[in-house]
Amino acid sequence: MHEEHNKLVDAINMVSVAYYAEEFGLLREELEAIYLNSGEGDPSRDAFRDALYAIICERDG
Repeated sequence: MHEEHNKLVDAINMVSVAYYAEEFGLLREELEAIYLNSGEGDPSRDAFRDALYAIICERDG
């Protein structure tokens, strides 16, 4: 149980650091514009997800 809690806290910390990174906002906006032009899916949600993934991967090394 304690290990699961620590994993969840680590994940939340990664998301919060990524979310408040300036690069996240810029990338999310850029991706959303691209996705809007594609006309597929949910551009806002998809851009948020993809930007978050990219920033976390970049910071996690």
